[in-house]
Amino acid sequence: MSWMRFLVPPGVLVLAVLSTTFFGACHNKQCHAKLCQGCCSKEGLCMEGNTLEACGVQGEACMRCNRGQTCAVGICLGQNPNAYPGSGDSDDDNTDLVPTSALWWLEDKATLHRYVPELAFQTSFPFSFPVAFWDASPQGKRWAAMLAVSETRYEVVHAFDNSLRPLHTGDGVPQKIAFAQDSRGLAFLIAHENSQGQLFWLADESDSPQRLSFAPCGFQDSKVNVLDFAWSPDSSALAVLALLGDGEVRAGIWVLTTTQSSACAAVVHPDEAEVQTSEWGAFGPLHWGEDNTLYFRASLLHLYPLQLYSFALGEMGGVRNPLLSGSTSFVLDFALSPSSSMLALLQENLSLSLLSPSALHAPSLAEGCETQVLAATQAMLFSPKNDWLLLVGHARSQLLHLEKMQCSLTSTPKVSEALWSPDGSFLAELSCAHSADCFLVIHHNNGNALLNPRIVSMGFQHLSQLRWTAN
Repeated sequence: MSWMRFLVPPGVLVLAVLSTTFFGACHNKQCHAKLCQGCCSKEGLCMEGNTLEACGVQGEACMRCNRGQTCAVGICLGQNPNAYPGSGDSDDDNTDLVPTSALWWLEDKATLHRYVPELAFQTSFPFSFPVAFWDASPQGKRWAAMLAVSETRYEVVHAFDNSLRPLHTGDGVPQKIAFAQDSRGLAFLIAHENSQGQLFWLADESDSPQRLSFAPCGFQDSKVNVLDFAWSPDSSALAVLALLGDGEVRAGIWVLTTTQSSACAAVVHPDEAEVQTSEWGAFGPLHWGEDNTLYFRASLLHLYPLQLYSFALGEMGGVRNPLLSGSTSFVLDFALSPSSSMLALLQENLSLSLLSPSALHAPSLAEGCETQVLAATQAMLFSPKNDWLLLVGHARSQLLHLEKMQCSLTSTPKVSEALWSPDGSFLAELSCAHSADCFLVIHHNNGNALLNPRIVSMGFQHLSQLRWTAN
């Protein structure tokens, strides 16, 4: 089978034979990734990690494979890839591991899958045209997809109450689609041949999409090129990252309320008035906090490095000065925890810092993180439980345990997408290598380790766009 060629590359079988030399049991009660390349047993022993009774790598807790499965690269594979703890296909009584949410993903750009362990797979469509982007509402009651009807034309379809209806069609290339947190609002971004991005939105499932206008902000819509957007937590506003083509190319962030009047709270670089220049830029990602505070990166071009700023929706003070500007360098990326209690900053010197948005004191630095993996970090994801920070890398990923403030490498290679479940109990990782087949694995999070990885899909060349929803 093609997926076996990927999951068990040349040389792995030889390593399995010689594993006693390299992975021998260390009999160490402090078994962990630095001391054990296999897996750690309940007794704290380092096991080889390649047997049915003890399968695992990188010092993770050993798992016992189901009947008919094999252990390869530290993951249980076999005749029933859909087997999952608590699903009735395992010898173990792990009913406490059954999630209260469902995982969705797109297969081969045409088929949307929804996976619930006790119900296995459910196929929602396929379409005859490739799906460029799609999203599911947080409760999983609605989903919408952007279809690339041709190279220059798109169609948006919307599913609600078991009915499918065309929502919008036109010329352009789909870029992004996202539901609001209240599951009612929907917005999608379209790019045109003149490189102008246009943002459309609707406040309710019964509405028709309308183009978001920048007229309330004092700008002509024809001169605004939308690059990205993000819904506020209360679903009342959209933060929009855009370029202005008014003779001097400028990047900025604007916040527009999703009402009929579309009131505007213009967010510009705070030093623009003082420096008397329009040469400023703002860049993603856009992260909203629970208190409707928006965090983003901005810089005076050619003068200052990218720093972190915030803007509180409804607050008269406008943009706050750079956060920790005196103790941070160029901010490569940042992430905000779901509870808004912690910020993670990845800086140019490849240091990973964590701080509280409210206290704004000097950040604490993570230990044991591999700088080569940090340099290749593509995304940072806090667990909803605030126990882990996942740093998704190009080749390998790292996990930072937030209580111990220590990093460790993950066991899944070549992760292209990763997503925590809404309650933080599960982590889904999508792994693809070059043109080889992809596989999707789910880990159970017990707060101290990621346990019982299970393959739920394999053998496909195109899997993408993971979404967790409430079951």
